[in-house]
Amino acid sequence: MIERTWISEERPLTDALRQSLRLVRQGLRRPLWVGLGSLGLAAVLGLSLLFSSRSYTPRVVLRVIEADRDPGSMPALKRKLGEYVRQGVFTSEPLLDLIHRYHLYPKLVAVSPRRAIEAFRRDIDVEVYQNYFVEQRSQNEAPRSARVAVSYRSGNRDTALAVTRDLGALIVVRMTAEREAQARRASETAKVGAETLEQALMTRLAAIADKQRALDGRGTPDPNAQVELVSLLGSVPDLQRQVDAAERRAAALDLGAAFEARGIGLRFDIAEDADAPLFDRHSRLRLVGLAGAFVLGLPLVLLTVGAFNTARGTV
Repeated sequence: MIERTWISEERPLTDALRQSLRLVRQGLRRPLWVGLGSLGLAAVLGLSLLFSSRSYTPRVVLRVIEADRDPGSMPALKRKLGEYVRQGVFTSEPLLDLIHRYHLYPKLVAVSPRRAIEAFRRDIDVEVYQNYFVEQRSQNEAPRSARVAVSYRSGNRDTALAVTRDLGALIVVRMTAEREAQARRASETAKVGAETLEQALMTRLAAIADKQRALDGRGTPDPNAQVELVSLLGSVPDLQRQVDAAERRAAALDLGAAFEARGIGLRFDIAEDADAPLFDRHSRLRLVGLAGAFVLGLPLVLLTVGAFNTARGTV
């Protein structure tokens, strides 16, 4: 006698498939109920999309281009441009101003403005790419450029757009002002250096004149005085070259400061304006997922309607 196991007593998979097909056929005989079930499924999925949290992350891309001038006469742009924007441009004061302007993080502001600024920074993303400022440039090479992308994440579409655009404008304003200040300081320092060297040259020429008068007034030339005079005369050409170079550099930096003061030392073009479509990437993925769930849910609706009809004796 062969001992039967519980596995051998299980009905085969083909029976389950036949039963499922039978239920589907029963469901197809009730198109009204199938339609109502499909509408119910669509309503449930639509409500899940409607009440799910949404996030908008528009992006502004700025193309930063330096002027076609001698790079030595312009302020050097930070090589770590992304870090400079995050720490040197997006400082606490302008960020707090944006927080108050758009009423961001009201609960955190009430507790601690500093915590609100930290939360704001977490929702800001800065990306720098195609950054050719990391390379040295000679006077005869083409101007360098870089792209700076900034975005702000928010659940409100209008707020995300407005704040992102203001962050882009803040980059332009702060970088332009910082470069103007750098150029002005460099120009003033160069002028002081040139004046110092010119004064040194005048002092040297006066010492030579005094030495010559002293030698001319003596009947017998003093060998030591003559050596000193020759040494002084020999130092004049090198000192004159230093003065000329310092004056040229001061003039170039003064011109560069004038360029920066007029905002034409560094140009900012909007390569990509902020845009926040009604359905962003994550929303589109949710739509695709819900559409897939609807398609996969239709056979379940048919099976449910078929099972209900079968239970009522409509086999």
